Amino acid sequence: MRRVVIVQPYVPAYRVPLFEGLRARLLADGVELIVVAGTPKGGQAARNDSAKLSFQRPARQLELRFRGRSLRLKLARSVTRGADLVVSELASGALETYGLQLRRRQKTAVWGHGYAATSVPSGLDTRLERWLMRRADRVFVYTDAGHVEAVAAGVDPPLITVLNNTVDTTALRAAIDSISENDVDEFRRAHSLGPGPICMFIGGLDDSKRVEFLLRAGEALAVRIPGFRLVICGDGEQRSLVSRFQSSPWLCYLGRVSVREKALLARCGSLILNPGRVGLIAPESFVMGTPIAATAWPYHAPEFAYLVDGVNALITVDSLAGYITGVSDLLGDPGAMARRRRS
Repeated sequence: MRRVVIVQPYVPAYRVPLFEGLRARLLADGVELIVVAGTPKGGQAARNDSAKLSFQRPARQLELRFRGRSLRLKLARSVTRGADLVVSELASGALETYGLQLRRRQKTAVWGHGYAATSVPSGLDTRLERWLMRRADRVFVYTDAGHVEAVAAGVDPPLITVLNNTVDTTALRAAIDSISENDVDEFRRAHSLGPGPICMFIGGLDDSKRVEFLLRAGEALAVRIPGFRLVICGDGEQRSLVSRFQSSPWLCYLGRVSVREKALLARCGSLILNPGRVGLIAPESFVMGTPIAATAWPYHAPEFAYLVDGVNALITVDSLAGYITGVSDLLGDPGAMARRRRS
């Protein structure tokens, strides 16, 4: 049987439906899929969102810092050897990807953003990632911006696949459809949410999400808007910042939430507040019918491209004052809210 191996830093829970669906499709064509993954560390581990697949193989990962760069090596040769295709991380710090491209003993693909979406672009990192793309037999990028960069790197367009990265929203859509008005009322009572506008944050509590900015905005909005509540869902290294405000009447912290809890928030919430990095919450917001209020921050993930200010989201200037004003004005304009929800 032919074999495809995908090498991942780790397997987050939101990727499980993708890998399980891909494995089923490949098996139908007589191809085995194996996912090789390391163990999350640091900020990734603090999110508590890792998962295990029945067809997953562990990989010991070595890490070191060199001149401000994170270099990672997954020891997975025993699994990748003899595979018909190996798909590895498109990242300048992923050392196993260089090894695969240098050995050229099998077909290879790289999978990633394709450009420096979430950090200040480095000339060296850009050159290294462009080299990896040129060496690979296939380049998988998240969005059209990655396609543009791959072409600029010298990759033939037919060898580039734009994934339009998303998550499986089937369960979330079904959960939203199953929620009754009584369920919503009970949820509000259980968490003392009251009748006022409810905003929410759903994601990892780390530096990239600008948690302190979020909390300061929530504090100011509670002063401006009677009955305002901010529900924060998620976990991470900066959970302690949330704890400082936990006694505030406008804040409700739920930790990591189930699909049903997310559906309940979709039925009673007005806006998703996400002043920091916007990623896969973007496609989820469309299913939830709950627009995202974001900022024009330069370090969003590729999925930020799905948001259009005034159409399906609010994108304010990148300042606390501008964000507070923008969110407050939108919450006070039912027509503008309805237009974004319809999109």
